[in-house]
Amino acid sequence: MPPGMSLDAAELNRANWALGLGIASLMCFCVSAVPALIVGWPVMKRGHNPDARSRAKIGVIFSLVMLGISLLLILFYLAVLIFGIALATSAS
Repeated sequence: MPPGMSLDAAELNRANWALGLGIASLMCFCVSAVPALIVGWPVMKRGHNPDARSRAKIGVIFSLVMLGISLLLILFYLAVLIFGIALATSAS
């Protein structure tokens, strides 16, 4: 914590980072989702400031949604790849 910053201010700062990274993960597909989880999870679970907890929770939810969507896309691409290989080998 920087000198002169109170515990609530530092907690709110981490929550704002989690929210910003969570919003960025909506645009960048999972690039900032893991850092948002790392920053936001402790604030969401053990935070004292209700405003900070809600901001961290929103950032964590955005990150989890984007991680889920990214996982589904990866599984879809793998299924298409496997189906394409199976189709190409059966045609010859």
